[in-house]
Amino acid sequence: MASKIRRANTSQLVAIIDAVREHCSKGENGLAVYAPGWDDQILADHLGVSKASVAKIRLDQFGLIRRVEKMPDTTLASVLELIDHLQHRVAALEEWARDQPESDGPTFEGHDVPPLLRRNGT
Repeated sequence: MASKIRRANTSQLVAIIDAVREHCSKGENGLAVYAPGWDDQILADHLGVSKASVAKIRLDQFGLIRRVEKMPDTTLASVLELIDHLQHRVAALEEWARDQPESDGPTFEGHDVPPLLRRNGT
C-alpha cells in the first residue's frame, strides 16, 4: 500500500523557501541552478519534507531546473578532440573563402565547393 504524501505545514514551507533561496539561483538561461551538492531531493531529506514540496517551491521561486552534471573525462577528451577538429575545418573554410573571387552575392557555380558548404553535405 502506497503511503500518502503529506503537505508541508506553514513552518516547513518557510524553511523550504529559505533553503531554496539559499541553495538555488536563476541561471543566465532562466533555468534554476542548484549550488553544487544540492538538489530538490537533498533539500527535502535535509528538511524532512517531500521532494514534491521542495520542487513546487523551487518552481514557483526560480522556475524549471537545469541539470548540471560533471562530464566524464572520456567524454571531455572527445569534446576537446572534436573542438580541435572543428577549429581546423573552420580555418580551412576561411582560407578557401579568402581565395574566392569577389562577387555581389553567394554563388558557387564553377567553384570547387567544400563538402561542408554543400546542401547535401557531400
